Amino acid sequence: MTAQKHSFDRVLSAIYLQEPDRVPAAEVWVDPEVKGAFMGHKVVTLEDDVAFWVSAGYDFITLDTDLYASPQVQASIVNPHTNTANQYEDRRQDRNWVATGASAIKDRADMERFPWPTADSLDYSMYAEVEAFLPPGMKVIVSFGHIFTMAWQLMGFENFCVCLLDDLMLVKEITDRIGRETMLLLERVLSFPCVGAVCIQDDIAYTNGLMVSPVLLRKIFFPWLRRAAEICHAADRPLIFHSDGMLDSVMPDIIAAGVDALHPIEPKCMDIVAVKAEYGDRLALIGNLDLGYTLTRGTPQEVRDEVKYLIKYVAPGGGFLLGSANSVTNYVPLENYRAMLEATFEFGVYPINL
Repeated sequence: MTAQKHSFDRVLSAIYLQEPDRVPAAEVWVDPEVKGAFMGHKVVTLEDDVAFWVSAGYDFITLDTDLYASPQVQASIVNPHTNTANQYEDRRQDRNWVATGASAIKDRADMERFPWPTADSLDYSMYAEVEAFLPPGMKVIVSFGHIFTMAWQLMGFENFCVCLLDDLMLVKEITDRIGRETMLLLERVLSFPCVGAVCIQDDIAYTNGLMVSPVLLRKIFFPWLRRAAEICHAADRPLIFHSDGMLDSVMPDIIAAGVDALHPIEPKCMDIVAVKAEYGDRLALIGNLDLGYTLTRGTPQEVRDEVKYLIKYVAPGGGFLLGSANSVTNYVPLENYRAMLEATFEFGVYPINL
């Protein structure tokens, strides 16, 4: 097959466990400082954003539509802290961090009073507007989700964990309220022809294990992951699931839910070669280039070497899209980001012969 510059079919082939013409480059998020440095000017408008994804060589752009990002939720959970990332001259002054003691919802009365965002309250106009800027062959991947995350962050993690033992029904009522509205959001974005896939984001693990037990996740989260997959597949779109951390104990649950691709297989705690060997016939893998050292503190040559390793040992047989092991943050040097992309396009041509 002759390589096409931009082709979402390439992404679909990889997600559906086939070998496309080359390994697709894939990210769910690139920080604006990196986009601006890559383009040589600030990325401000939707047209600017599309131009970045096109210039970088991706087959899609990502757009975020998420109840989690609504002002009433963010105002309840985050505190600004001085930004210490100084890789780029043009950088934000603050970064937002979730307050460890956040507890906007402590009981049912708080749950009823909380100004819950709704799917109908969100702005979807960008999905109509982006059609004018997308080149032929490119699509949109929508990021959304945070069902589990929003619940524990609104409750505060300590209170959330206590309620898992003392009042599981309260936790379930909160996650179900978020889940129902999130599914309405999903149905809405899937109605736009430009949307080629969706990525549900919900970190359920740390690097040393799950945040809560698999038994509890099966009660409060995995039913919603399964429902998201059902909605996507009914609309003939694949579902990507993002979670950092060690997911070994729930990999069968993720597959059983109907997830098509997993992102990012965090290298600090998961061996992507072993994951490919065990699950590669049922699940596509996205990401995995180390953000702890290689992309952030390594040299461009070290980035190239790691890309080559991943393509050599994970790409054969298909089912692999290469990108960072989370997102391209504003402490990733531009030369390392460029090295990742260039090496992916250089080494990732099928058949893999490295």
